[in-house]
Amino acid sequence: MTPLERIMNTLEGREVDRLPVMDIFHNAELMEHLTGKHITKQNAFDVACEAVRRQLDLCRHFTIPDPDRFEDSERMDEDGFVLRNNWWTGAYVRNPLKTSDEARDMMKKDIERIRRATEDHRVLSQAQVNLELPGENCRTFEEIEGFFNRIADRIQPSISICPETEVGMYTALARYGYELFFYVYYDYPAVAKEYYDTLTDYEIEKIRTYGSKLRSPLAML
Repeated sequence: MTPLERIMNTLEGREVDRLPVMDIFHNAELMEHLTGKHITKQNAFDVACEAVRRQLDLCRHFTIPDPDRFEDSERMDEDGFVLRNNWWTGAYVRNPLKTSDEARDMMKKDIERIRRATEDHRVLSQAQVNLELPGENCRTFEEIEGFFNRIADRIQPSISICPETEVGMYTALARYGYELFFYVYYDYPAVAKEYYDTLTDYEIEKIRTYGSKLRSPLAML
């Protein structure tokens, strides 16, 4: 059976030749083991896709990171947040905000720039989790479509689930942290709700832009 036949039969309760295999591949050493090739900046795309083809029927939030992030690095954004990235993951490691008032003011600033980015179909760092998910290093929503379809073509016959859309709360908690976000939610609920709605609108517009153009038969809800 092809990977797609195996996946669809499983979802529909029909007979399969074996259970389909799904995983998240973010491990360079595993990819090297599966392909017998050493990963470099130059061959990372080919080796990573080959590893998926060899092992998986289905993969999730599979991406090829920006070659400029091949080595571990830290950067400070325009607001003073420090983000750490290595090749396949990222995290906020410093939050400059100390009070709920400071966080409220930053949320108001985020609301305005996220709205502008949504109108312009522009990928915005402040509107995403920064985990090296597919498309985070793209410039526009349309560019995410092309990036994903390039991967989908290269890993065939394996299947990749459509790029994941982060729910607003996940993005908010990654950026502000649990404590500060919920203090704002308690002290200034209208601002917190408007911020959450703005993040949701941003994600919905991404889906409207490329949702029907992605070369994947599957989405994850």
